[in-house]
Amino acid sequence: MQKAFEEVFAGLPETVVEKVTHRTAERLFDWTMADESLYLSPDVSSWRATLESDPFAALKQRRDVDGVRVGAAAGGNGKSCRVWVTRQAHQEPCGADIGADGRCAAGHLA
Repeated sequence: MQKAFEEVFAGLPETVVEKVTHRTAERLFDWTMADESLYLSPDVSSWRATLESDPFAALKQRRDVDGVRVGAAAGGNGKSCRVWVTRQAHQEPCGADIGADGRCAAGHLA
């Protein structure tokens, strides 16, 4: 995406690119940048530089959800384990049956 953006706007002055892209977002999505100085703040500039050097940096900061319990409002019936687990690339309730000891086959305490 970043490369495509660079190719589309290659050779245009940066001031033109900013006006075109911001105005497009404002018109299409009824969006207005709240405070343009935030875009230039040291924290944001540093994060943009990080993402430019490593597009997957945000994914590396993702926290694990294993062990987080689903509240009763999530539809638990008390008979299957509702502890969140990671399976492949997504998180979902364990779903295993809860035994007489209050644990599922995976060892989660219900």
